[in-house]
Amino acid sequence: MNDEEGIYPPTPELESDRRAAIRSTVLAAVTSDERHGRQWFAMSRGRFAVAIPIAALLAVVSMTNPFGPAAAPTWAAVPDAVDAATKAQLGSQCASAIADAHFPISIASATPVLAERRGSSSAVLLISPTQVQECVVDKRGELDSLGVYDVKPLAASDEGVVDGLSGSSQGGIPLRVIFGRIQPIYGKVSVTTADGLAVTASVVVVGSTGYFLAWWPSNADPRTVGVSNPADGVAHQLEVPLPSPVVPTHR
Repeated sequence: MNDEEGIYPPTPELESDRRAAIRSTVLAAVTSDERHGRQWFAMSRGRFAVAIPIAALLAVVSMTNPFGPAAAPTWAAVPDAVDAATKAQLGSQCASAIADAHFPISIASATPVLAERRGSSSAVLLISPTQVQECVVDKRGELDSLGVYDVKPLAASDEGVVDGLSGSSQGGIPLRVIFGRIQPIYGKVSVTTADGLAVTASVVVVGSTGYFLAWWPSNADPRTVGVSNPADGVAHQLEVPLPSPVVPTHR
């Protein structure tokens, strides 16, 4: 596992002229006499604090924001598909890492069936008749998440099932991963999270079974998992499980 730097890259150091411009903006805001009727934030560092009007704060953020148009987004709620070669490469990397992790359960030979990219990080889902495996890979090509889950056949009477929910809501690496199976008529899966994200899952149909995968860069629990049929718009809610227990591994 890697820390959150793989998804949240460090803020680049600003050039001297941009630092001077920011300092000028902040000082002008702090010394202004026109403070009545404005909202203020208290920004603190150590024992010192300075009050900055919202307008000035937004100006500072726009100059220092590393996620602006010039920078690639580090995460996206709607995924991008990857080509077959990238899916195969991600699947091979994931399978190798899982084999090296020495899970205390048997590892099935699994095939990558779904791969996606969200901003600068990617994820892959591998399946076998009895097992689902997942990995999330950051922009450096290093693993931020991997898991192995035994699954039972999806009942014909079920719209779908959430097979796995990894990550912690109690802190640590801000990364949650959710995946499962659905009936093939449902081509869309949407996840809402406790911190207000609306995440579109990737979906693929293999034979008579659909598979979905989504992840987000926070410790928030999923609040709803909805599946719908694009043909008629009929939607259903899947049961949201408790997070999967952590299985110790030994590298």
